Amino acid sequence: MAASGSAAEFSIVAPGATAWQWKFNGTNLPGANAASYNVAPSASPATAGAYTCTVTGPAGAALSNVAVLSVLYNFSTFAQFHGISNNPGADSDGDGISNGLEFLTGTSPVVPSGPAPALPVYRSGPGSVVVGYDLPLDPDAAYSALLGDLSPDLTLWQTRVPDSTSTIPGGTRLLWNVPANTPRYFVKLRLEP
Repeated sequence: MAASGSAAEFSIVAPGATAWQWKFNGTNLPGANAASYNVAPSASPATAGAYTCTVTGPAGAALSNVAVLSVLYNFSTFAQFHGISNNPGADSDGDGISNGLEFLTGTSPVVPSGPAPALPVYRSGPGSVVVGYDLPLDPDAAYSALLGDLSPDLTLWQTRVPDSTSTIPGGTRLLWNVPANTPRYFVKLRLEP
């Protein structure tokens, strides 16, 4: 794992080897024919993936095990990589899903996709109501805060940190406690890069 913009290097030890050919996601990397390979110019979302090396020696050729490079990146890097504005609230592809939510879930902000893969959560009990979302968050996305803009009527909005955040299979659950005497509550997710 590497942070976006940092160096990443792979090396292989194969006594007696006479030739090496590094591959990225199954495709030969031109000029990558030494015992080590430096990801150039540096780790980025475009360099994240599977790396292997075919090593040749007196006994023949062998393919290495797969080494996976995961790259942690922030919203600014995501925006630059996709050629979009550095505004998580914008919707560059007009699909109704903000660039910030596409960053968090690993979907493309330049290719329209289906509805946001967020599942609403609602629980009601004596004197309490909980609203929120189950989100399949991209584990490589780095951000400072995921907030909720909450409103009982779509006109008055209050920005709040989730009252509860937990890991669930395939993602993260974000929950907010709201007044039990309100018949409905609306939640908009907001990313702070």
